[in-house]
Amino acid sequence: MANFYQPKLTSFRANAVKRKMKVETSAGKMTAEAGDYVVTFPNDARTVLKKEFFELMYEPAEAVVFCDICVDFDGVLHAYTSGWQGASVIADPPVDGAFEALRTYLAATPPLTLAIYSARSAQADGIQSMRSWIDKHDAATRHPEHEPLVDQLLFPHYKPAAKVYLDDRAVRFEGKFPSIVELIYSFRVWNDSDKENVLYLS
Repeated sequence: MANFYQPKLTSFRANAVKRKMKVETSAGKMTAEAGDYVVTFPNDARTVLKKEFFELMYEPAEAVVFCDICVDFDGVLHAYTSGWQGASVIADPPVDGAFEALRTYLAATPPLTLAIYSARSAQADGIQSMRSWIDKHDAATRHPEHEPLVDQLLFPHYKPAAKVYLDDRAVRFEGKFPSIVELIYSFRVWNDSDKENVLYLS
């Protein structure tokens, strides 16, 4: 069993179920199907988690990416004026200055690590589509002696732990919770201020 990253727990056991079985938990008997996980916490309490939920909550430690800047894709690098058309469809050009900014961040002293993370990241072909789009547009302006951007960027499947998140739909928290209802109704992304805005996953 791999080591798992979960910030609130220092130790636990997780066993994959090979065949359907009944498991005694603190909530009573639960049925575990093949592929589910039986998780035993430090206080010996047990629960059953579906495979998909377990892998989301207890991702392998080696999959956790640490970076200086986590850059959103749609609306930050990709202009995203056409809206969502699927994880592999990236229809619009880059935001002005996007690639110049990435190169500047990467050339900083000391160097900054950059991760590209989006709702596309966890979907089939999402990361490869972002990589291909970045490489295509980068190649159009890249100096022949410069290393391709895609070879210097991280593309994690899970949201990374970053010092800074650059996202067109983020709201900076400064110790006071905003009125979420008012915020949702009034929020507009930088390039969508003149029309009704629907909140999409970034």
